[in-house]
Amino acid sequence: MGVDGLGVTIKGKVVDNENTEVANIETRYAGMGSFTLRPVAGKTYTANISFEDGTTKAIALPKAVNEGYVLSIYQPNKDSVLVRINASPALLKSTVNFIAQTSGETIFAAPIKISDAITSIWLSKKSFPSGIAQFTLFNSTGDPINERIAFIRSTDLMKLSLKTAKPTYSSKERILVELDAMDSKNKATAGNFSVAVIDESKVPHNESMESTIFSNILLTSDLKGYVERPNYYFTKETDEVNKALDNLMLTRGYRRFSWKELATTVNTKPVFDVEGLGLTITGKVTNRVPNHRPVQKLP
Repeated sequence: MGVDGLGVTIKGKVVDNENTEVANIETRYAGMGSFTLRPVAGKTYTANISFEDGTTKAIALPKAVNEGYVLSIYQPNKDSVLVRINASPALLKSTVNFIAQTSGETIFAAPIKISDAITSIWLSKKSFPSGIAQFTLFNSTGDPINERIAFIRSTDLMKLSLKTAKPTYSSKERILVELDAMDSKNKATAGNFSVAVIDESKVPHNESMESTIFSNILLTSDLKGYVERPNYYFTKETDEVNKALDNLMLTRGYRRFSWKELATTVNTKPVFDVEGLGLTITGKVTNRVPNHRPVQKLP
């Protein structure tokens, strides 16, 4: 990220402690990218980065642990989500708990027995609403050990189409617009709609620079930090756009909240009392005579 807060283009290579190249680095949209690295026990790795202005920088990568799980999310098909759990040899025959959720709603939850080096779970996209889904692995004691978020393009979106009687109209000519609103099952549905009409020859329009319901509700409201041109991910659906969207999930997906803090919240007294729905009155009852002394409490 540059000093202006926007992504920058970089290139580079990952080398091990013997200066052997093991991975190639090249950013894509908005200065984000990803690469695959399979670390070898006993080796350390460094990313040698080159910037557009010719400057370079060497960044030591975190040391890989010898044991653990790797949680990966793939969307090879339009109707399904593939969850893949890789486990080191020492963790075979162990059991983990897996949860998939969207906006606090649990989509799938089950214990998973790790019997092979790779365990695959297929989930239907129809089970997910469109938006960011969170996938978490817990160990046998309930501690989170892996987490990954992914954007799910489900089949629940409304389909809108506009039609006019003619392709062009003269100034101040009456225009009738026909709107067809269909749900995901191609059935007519009702709704409240608004339309804005502009002259693009006088007001240049770039859809990727706009802010929409999709980019606000489904994306930026569920991520921390600034997202550069969020509507870029919704103007079209191509392999390049989907890859850029997944890079955004990898870059901004750590962490949305702490599971341990959430678990202890249930038994924690709030700092402030809940706001009442009516009028609250406090005071004391006294005798009118002889000295306005407080009335003793009744048994």
